[in-house]
Parts: sequence; structure tokens; C-alpha cells
Amino acid sequence: LDFQVEKLVLEVACRDQLRKLRSYIEVFFASFALQRLLQRLLRDVEARKDAGNALESDRLRVQARGAGLQGDLASARAEASRAQEALRIQLGRNAGDVALAFDVETNPAPLHPFGRLWAEAEQHREELVVLAEQMEAAGARREQSSYARLPQLLVQGKLRTARPNPRVIPPVDEFRGDWSAGVSLAWSPTAFWAQTHRVSAAEEEQRSLAAELELVRRGLREQLAGVYAAVEASQARLRASDEAQQAARAALRVRRLRYRSGLNTLNDVIEAQTELDRAELNWLDALVALQLNRHVLARAAGIEIEDLGDQS
Repeated sequence: LDFQVEKLVLEVACRDQLRKLRSYIEVFFASFALQRLLQRLLRDVEARKDAGNALESDRLRVQARGAGLQGDLASARAEASRAQEALRIQLGRNAGDVALAFDVETNPAPLHPFGRLWAEAEQHREELVVLAEQMEAAGARREQSSYARLPQLLVQGKLRTARPNPRVIPPVDEFRGDWSAGVSLAWSPTAFWAQTHRVSAAEEEQRSLAAELELVRRGLREQLAGVYAAVEASQARLRASDEAQQAARAALRVRRLRYRSGLNTLNDVIEAQTELDRAELNWLDALVALQLNRHVLARAAGIEIEDLGDQS
């Protein structure tokens, strides 16, 4: 009986020690798993922190670029104001009579066809107008010299009243009138050769002006075609930037909704916001480039920027 009691006591003590050992082992493995979980969480936090810093750096760079573009736009506005003032001084007009439109249009009118703008340029470009006037003046000098080479027919007439009139025979002491008329034909070889030389000089000037006009017209047409293509490319870039901006806004809304639902992290939202900022900056850059190209096109066509397209 004593042996059985001691055996029972020993079994109870062993079971108790086994339970304690099992508890120690469970606590050990649980603490080890918890430690590994904590390490993974710390690594995840560090990675997200680094990603957040990178995204914040990108965001700051985008904002800095936007500030730079705004500074460039302000500088361009200031330069336009100085050009307006200089033009006002040169023309001797009031400030209100000289307007340089530099306001950025968010929805500019579509362009007229290239042929119509080129016709406007031929009518309004000062270089073409001056050369055309010089050619017209040279043609007038040639015609005048051509007429001067011909024999000159002179018709003269005279009516006179005198007291006494010496042409009245016998003389009478009273007012008497008389008249006379004559026709003469004159031609000089010296004048003919001089006028022929002037005709040749006027014809040579006309040919030179015609060649110069054609050269200037070709250069202006190529310049207008290049600027027209640049404006069309800027319009396409603006449309693409607008579509990218709308897509970035939609992506940001989706990421915010998924973040509220616990399906996305804060880094995903920050990344979407950075993409939206970048898209808005690209859109602003494309808009400013389009407006500047439209100003260059208006100057190349010799018209106002409002006349580049159909305002209706």
C-alpha cells in the first residue's frame, strides 16, 4: 500500500512537471514566433518608410518643377509686358491701344486650315507687303521710262487780250483779243538711249525683287508650316495629358476607396496622389507650350491670335 501511494504521488508529480515543461516549450515557441513576426513587421515598416520617403521626394520634386514652370510663366508674362511697353513707345500709342494677349486659354479654338493661314500671311506679313510695293513701284518706273522713249507730241494753245493788241492791224486803242495754236513732234536720240537704260534698270530691279520675293515667300511658308505642325503636336499632347490627368484622378479615387476598405496601404494612396500631381504638371506644361506655339503661329501668319481659329 505504501508503495502504491508513493507511486501515485510520483506520477502526479511527473505529470505536473510535464505540464510545466510543455507550458515552457509552448511559451518558448510562441515567443520565438512572436519575435519573428515582430522582425517582419519592423522590416515592413522600414520598407514602407523608405517607400514613403521616396514618394515624398518625388512629390517634392514635382512640386518644385511646378513652381519652376509657374516662375517661367511669370517671367514670360513680364517679358510680354515689356514688349508691349516697347511697342507702345515705338508706335507712339496709348497703352490701351497695344494689346498683347498672353492669357492662357484652357480650351483654345481649333485652327483654320493651313491654306487659309498662308493666305492671311501673304496679305499681312510686312516683308511680303513691302517687296510687293517695291515691285509695283519698279513696274511703274519701267512703264514711265518706256513711254518717255516715244516721240513727244506737244499741242499748245494761247488766248490773249491786250490794249492795244499788237497783232491787230491797224492798231486800235481798245481791248482786242487774239488766239494761237500749235502742234510739235519731238524726239531725241540721247533721251531715247537714256530712257532705254532706265527701262533696263527697272526690269532688272523687278527681276531681282521677284526672286527675292519668291525666296522670302518660300522661307515664310516653310516657317509657317513648321509652326503649324508644332501647334498641332501641342494640341495632341494637351489632349493626351488631359486623358492621363483624368485617369490619374480616377485611380486616386479607387485607391482611396480601397484604403478605406483596408485593401490598400497609405503608400498606395500617396503614390496615386504623386501620379496625379505629375499628370497635372504635364498637362500645365502642355497647355503653356500650346499657347506659346499659338503666339508664334499668329506672328508667323501676321494676324492676331484670336484670328487663328473659328471662335464660334
